Amino acid sequence: RVGKAKMSVHDLYTTISNLIGILEKGPPPGSQFTLAKAAQELANLAKSDSPNEQMSRQNLVVDAGGGLALLKMVLESEIEDEQWWASLALVQVTFGNERVVERLIDLSPLRPLPPPEDADARQLELELRQDRKCCLIKASSSILADAPRKYPDRVKFAFLKVLTNVSNRSWPSHALFFHHRIPHMILPFCLTTNVPALVSASVGLLLSLSAQNSSRPSLLRTAAVRTLQPIARSERAELNAVGAAMTRNNL
Repeated sequence: RVGKAKMSVHDLYTTISNLIGILEKGPPPGSQFTLAKAAQELANLAKSDSPNEQMSRQNLVVDAGGGLALLKMVLESEIEDEQWWASLALVQVTFGNERVVERLIDLSPLRPLPPPEDADARQLELELRQDRKCCLIKASSSILADAPRKYPDRVKFAFLKVLTNVSNRSWPSHALFFHHRIPHMILPFCLTTNVPALVSASVGLLLSLSAQNSSRPSLLRTAAVRTLQPIARSERAELNAVGAAMTRNNL
């Protein structure tokens, strides 16, 4: 285990960068780390009992490229344990940190393109959008929709927590949730109680989105109110019945 205590910022950044290198290139010969262990250690290093220190550590992980490395690992790995630990690391890295969230999402699809008659400006904007980083919300939509391949339920659960972190810290991102049809993707999770954790996490995300006035009309155009009714009436804590009732009240 990589120690956290009494590390200088330089040593911490170096350790974080080395772990990210393992995620991107694989462990070097003789290394004690697997990819899953490297992701687990990144999550550990991004954590602190001090909120300010935790935010600094999260920022270091993202500044060193850790956010995108973890996301790429989830999207490309064929090993569930690697996907799981990378997902949990993203939950920790995005928790309560607006700067991290802003670094990992791309709001450009919400901006209108220049008019067709301004062909040069329109082409430039399209090229810039293609060059921009992978967007956490867009990538999450692929995971939740099992596209182009199926993802484990526990990975989807972790990404619902990641998305809730994003929603809680970036209200401008709410429009992007609807642009990528995230609410439509998670409502089916609420229709079955076979995986209570997925239901609970889905309700938590819907509750977060419903907290902003401007998001409520878009949520009302989904089947959220009707879908959440049986959960709210169930009074089952494991399904987040209280959150379902609060979401319905908000709407």
